[in-house]
Amino acid sequence: MVFAAHDRAFSFFKGACTRGIYDNMKAAVETIFVGRERAYNRRFLQMRSHYLVDPVACNPASGWKKGQVENQVGLVRERFFTPRLRVKSYDELNAWLLDQCVGYARRTVIPNCASRRPGRCSKPNVPVWCRQDDRVVGGHRRCFGRDQTVFDPWHYVQVLALRNGGPFKDWILPAGLERVRRKLAGTANGDRQMVKILATVLSDGLPAVEAACPEALREGVHSADVIINILARRREPEPPVTISTPEALRLRHAPTADCTRYDSLRRIP
Repeated sequence: MVFAAHDRAFSFFKGACTRGIYDNMKAAVETIFVGRERAYNRRFLQMRSHYLVDPVACNPASGWKKGQVENQVGLVRERFFTPRLRVKSYDELNAWLLDQCVGYARRTVIPNCASRRPGRCSKPNVPVWCRQDDRVVGGHRRCFGRDQTVFDPWHYVQVLALRNGGPFKDWILPAGLERVRRKLAGTANGDRQMVKILATVLSDGLPAVEAACPEALREGVHSADVIINILARRREPEPPVTISTPEALRLRHAPTADCTRYDSLRRIP
């Protein structure tokens, strides 16, 4: 079944992949060693040598290594086999399933941000960067342990829930923002105002917001509206530079503002 699945997939896509991620199935792996070392069985090695696929084995009991494959299988079963089908042969079933999969792929729009490109993870104990079109869109330090959740609160600014949100517990803010947060903590809608202030980081940047907070505090205020107003004033363009008029363009006889001239026009017969 494993070999037939490879053959059908490569025939459909008209090409073979260069790297395959495999669970430690008996059809492929004979012995599991420390780390990523595996002893693959002879028939599996013959297949990967024929298609030139580089096998990568998952860590034992590490479900996150397999991505969303199992979830996708469940979705396919629910989408295509509910209600249960009745067919006369496997050939009829496979032909029908192929048509359904191709039709679903054509109807489904995949956003550009979900595109996948070859890459590698950085070395341990250094941040992991996500890139799209050579532009860094996010960075996060890697977690190597189990049952651990590592948050970066700035990734959740657009969906903030400051009071009870997991990413925001023990969040250490820059000094100016922290002073404003302590001031707002005693007000009725302090959380909502703090959300508005932190949301401006996405448009104005952290340095600008951090500089606006002390300016507001020096004036004895700390509301979100005041800080947002300070940021808006700093975004306004500087007044244009006054250009002196060249002597050649100056008027030799400046017009005189004399409204009585209109009275003389009224007296014309």
